[in-house]
Amino acid sequence: MFLRNNHVSTNNIIDLVIIRFFQTMDLRYNRLSTVDEEVLQKMFGSSKVEYHLAGNPIPCLCNNSAFVVALQHHQHQVKDYRDLSCIGGGSIDQANMRAICFYERLPVYAGVAASLCFLLILILVVLYYRYRNEILVIMYSSGWFSCCLIEDELDKDKRYDVFISFAYGDSSFVSDTLLPRLEGPPNEFSACVHYRDWVPGNWVPALIAHSVAQSRRTIIVLSKNFLSSVWALLEFRTAHVQALEDGRVRLIVILLDDVTNDARIDDELRAYLSTNTFIRWGDALFWNKLLYALPHRKRTAGLHTVNRADGEEVMQRMREDDPPIGLRQDMPLEFFSLPDTPANAEL
Repeated sequence: MFLRNNHVSTNNIIDLVIIRFFQTMDLRYNRLSTVDEEVLQKMFGSSKVEYHLAGNPIPCLCNNSAFVVALQHHQHQVKDYRDLSCIGGGSIDQANMRAICFYERLPVYAGVAASLCFLLILILVVLYYRYRNEILVIMYSSGWFSCCLIEDELDKDKRYDVFISFAYGDSSFVSDTLLPRLEGPPNEFSACVHYRDWVPGNWVPALIAHSVAQSRRTIIVLSKNFLSSVWALLEFRTAHVQALEDGRVRLIVILLDDVTNDARIDDELRAYLSTNTFIRWGDALFWNKLLYALPHRKRTAGLHTVNRADGEEVMQRMREDDPPIGLRQDMPLEFFSLPDTPANAEL
């Protein structure tokens, strides 16, 4: 059948290919551009039919890949196969439809990938803000980016890494559990504690103010004993005021006993606990969280100038004066009028 230059298009070729007794179909120079798979099966269903298709406007696009691939696979039935060309240039034989489809769909793939990346980032951001402390603690304890977590110049002249505030009833926890872990290798923090670093004979409120001012952090060992100690509560208030004045986190609260609902907690301490993170003793990540909250800097050994006997005298004095005569628990911090103490004053 010779249908050259007859304006045969995709719409009416299906009526032609059902005539199977023709051995040759000349469809050159028509409007044959795209052919669906159903028509292709009829066209090339018999290997005895030969075609002439040169001069048709065949687009080598992904949506026409079925037609182009069929021509490539059945080129032995297309007598002028070498003369077939794509719209825009290039021969049918050289058309790589897999690559063409990939590049045509690349913007779609890129859009999907960008959407997935955005969704993943969003999930990671939500998880980070939900579990920020845990993530930072694990990263720090694992040594990841620890070199980047360095204290700034504000605290470089402070004498101690940490001042530990606790009630006398919790002294065994501090001396037997907390201090050995903090001051021993590999941590080697310099710590300030009542019984070792305070000189007897000095005014206790001044000692508290000086210890807080000369320490990069203050650890509050919060317990039932702590709530019964006026001196311990004064230490909390002093450290809290110092942190507010410096505009940085300096307080680390260790919850030794579950006292969050204790009626003896004053309003200032209750407000602090409700708006800040504390570390609960017994937490599986307790030590990791504590080490992360402490200064991230090269540490030097503590300067301990007071012997144990002098320290016991200080503790005895605090026990005898807790609560001290004329000092009420509801007195504001300003009542004490703490004297100015030089940074290098000998205590």
